[in-house]
Amino acid sequence: MSSVYAEGGNYRIELDEGIARCVVWRRPDVDGQTGAAWAKEKISHFKALARGPARALVFDLRQAPPVTGPKTQEALGQMLESFERARRPVAVLVGDHAVQKLQLQRVVADCCPNVGAVFSDEAAADRHAR
Repeated sequence: MSSVYAEGGNYRIELDEGIARCVVWRRPDVDGQTGAAWAKEKISHFKALARGPARALVFDLRQAPPVTGPKTQEALGQMLESFERARRPVAVLVGDHAVQKLQLQRVVADCCPNVGAVFSDEAAADRHAR
């Protein structure tokens, strides 16, 4: 049974049997600066999860904006690095947008190359996290 770990303006983090699942969605009513601030907000949540209750992370970005700017990409990298340092698996789930997939493949390769992978299939992402 999952429980809500944290919620913010465009995200929700749940914990289910030690697997953290963070879902991020697009908010067309806010500007890029606000979205980047929300991304930074998640950094502290991810650090705490990686140090404590989460043995893996599924980061579901299928509903997130398909293209991110440099501030958001930097924040994404910091989020994923916390799981790399803790040596806990990260599955980044992307939508059908080629640019999103390319950006996140680069972020994963740079920030969590040993534990992270990018998926477009939810079942494959879940298997990686288990």
